[in-house]
Amino acid sequence: MKLGRVGFGVFLVALLLIPLFSPVVHAVTWWDAGWMYKAKLTIDETKVDADLTDFPVLVYLNSARIDWVHVQDDLDDLRFLDSTESTVLKAELEKSVTNSEAWIWVKVPVVSGSVDTVIYVYYGNAGAASAWDAENVWDSSAVMVQHMYDNPDTSHVMDSTSYSNDGTKKAANEPIETASGKIDSAQSFDSVDDYINRSSVAGLNRTALTFMFWSKQTLRSIFTHPIGLFGGHRATIYINSNSYTYSYKFSSINGVSYEGLIVGLNGNWHFIAVTFDGAQIKGYTDGALRVTRAASGSITGGDESLFIATIGTGSTPASNWFNGIIDEVRIYNIAKSAAWIKAEYNSGADTLLTISAEELYPRTTTLNLTTATATTRTKTITRLITQTITTILDTTRQIDITRPTTLNLKTGQGAMATLPGLAVGSGLILIGLILLIVFGGVALGKRRR
Repeated sequence: MKLGRVGFGVFLVALLLIPLFSPVVHAVTWWDAGWMYKAKLTIDETKVDADLTDFPVLVYLNSARIDWVHVQDDLDDLRFLDSTESTVLKAELEKSVTNSEAWIWVKVPVVSGSVDTVIYVYYGNAGAASAWDAENVWDSSAVMVQHMYDNPDTSHVMDSTSYSNDGTKKAANEPIETASGKIDSAQSFDSVDDYINRSSVAGLNRTALTFMFWSKQTLRSIFTHPIGLFGGHRATIYINSNSYTYSYKFSSINGVSYEGLIVGLNGNWHFIAVTFDGAQIKGYTDGALRVTRAASGSITGGDESLFIATIGTGSTPASNWFNGIIDEVRIYNIAKSAAWIKAEYNSGADTLLTISAEELYPRTTTLNLTTATATTRTKTITRLITQTITTILDTTRQIDITRPTTLNLKTGQGAMATLPGLAVGSGLILIGLILLIVFGGVALGKRRR
């Protein structure tokens, strides 16, 4: 029996359509259809030694990690979601350079120390309002987080926590903000008389604390103090003369003085952290524990003051001015764990997470071929074909069968598809169908002539 050309064509179409109706369904999880794009962020479990709760992760964005064309200039449409893409995470925009860079802190409920932790960033909503929430990014133990850029003016730096422990400089531009910080901008101290002071730090705990910061020393010929708490040497870090040797000093824990070497470093950027839990003092550099010293009791005497780049009492500085750059000064009223400090280091060094390729939301498109201009018809159809082929050929992406982009060329209207399933990897079949329709149409046109 001869099928004829029409029958043979129908047979080919039916044959090609069979794999499209496979039982494999790849449904896309998408938080909100108002956001056009998303990307997956993966936190490397090998950089985290134990599970961490409410950990602030630095998300650094640049042109290699995000397409700025798809984001509002002020970044108000950025939203961060948990691994289930159902809960919006708290986030703080530290600073951004339009269409160039952004430094963002995201509070992740649990960062696993045994498996990679995944979160998502959504963007591409021109009408979205700002949802930044700096104070709630930092857990209840954080009493001061200074990102060390000028805010609100050149005489102050601002605390991101709810304690509002803002810092006051000696004077305007003393120290001066520099763009050469470890994380965005920082403060550059001249070793003459520059300092930042908080005469009374709210929320301090004399039986447990952690203080940490990034520093880059540029002069070795002086004895300096990058930070001092409680007045004088009661809780401080100092750097020995003519060296990069960092040491701790607690001059009065129940009236007893404790002092010791943390580690010798060089003039590059380093992350320094010291903890006290009422029983031990621990010193860390670059995320690694360097020294542990028994020290039982609480910090006695002095006041609640803080000095950055020197020591002092109340609002009166002493001497031994630090020379170099200091960034990201933080104080907690508990002793943070070694795992937390290691993760803080890796986060600040931008080695904690990776960002995957951008994903596009496969939204329904409606096109009226009767009223649309020729340009609109051409652009829309081209985009539909390109998006469909690209999505199917790329096996790393998924297809949302509940909201695919469709086009009814007969009615000129978009419509919802009701396929029972669409297997990723059917790109060749789709291309075959397109070629069959195109060349079949050409042949039919020639016959009609």
